[in-house]
Amino acid sequence: GERVDIGLVSLEPRAAISGRVICKESGEPLRARIRLCYPRLGQSIPRIETHDVGRCDRDGKFRLRNTSTHENILLFEHAEFARHLVSVRGSRNGEPLAVELRAGTSLTVSGEWRSGWDLVVINDIDVPIYDAKCEPGRIVKIQLKPGRYRVLAVAEDQIVAEEIVNIGSAPLVLTFD
Repeated sequence: GERVDIGLVSLEPRAAISGRVICKESGEPLRARIRLCYPRLGQSIPRIETHDVGRCDRDGKFRLRNTSTHENILLFEHAEFARHLVSVRGSRNGEPLAVELRAGTSLTVSGEWRSGWDLVVINDIDVPIYDAKCEPGRIVKIQLKPGRYRVLAVAEDQIVAEEIVNIGSAPLVLTFD
C-alpha cells in the first residue's frame, strides 16, 4: 500500500479531575455516575457522544485520571436528581471540584419510535444533555432541572419530530405519535 505521512503528532501531559458530588438540598453525598461528553462533529443538529468514566464512591468523591488539560465536559447523573453538565479543565494535581445536584423533575418520553431514531434533549442554551438511540416500544425517563427544553426525534441527521417543553415541578409525559 501507499505510505501516508500524517505530520507531527504532539501529545499533552496527563491531567486529573477530582471532587465530590452532594445533594444541593441536604448536603448528603451522592453516588453519581460520571460521563465525559464530546460534541459530535459534522452534524447540523447539536449532538453529543458520552463515555462512562466513573462513579462516585459512598462519600460522593471521585477522581478521573488521564483527562485533558483543556476543557472537559462532564455529565453527572443520578436516578433521583437532575442531570448536571460541568465544564472544567484538568490539572496536574487534580484540584478538587465541588458538584451539587438538585432534585429533578421527570420527563417521560414515549412514542412510535422507528428503528434508527435518536432522542435528543437540548437545554435553553442549545447544549444537548441527552442523546441516545431509541428502540421501538422503549420509554425514556430523564430527570431535568426546571426550564425550557427542545425534545427531538432525529433520523440520519434530520429532525423527524420536535416538541418544546417547559419543565416545572410536576412530572411531564411527552408522547411522539
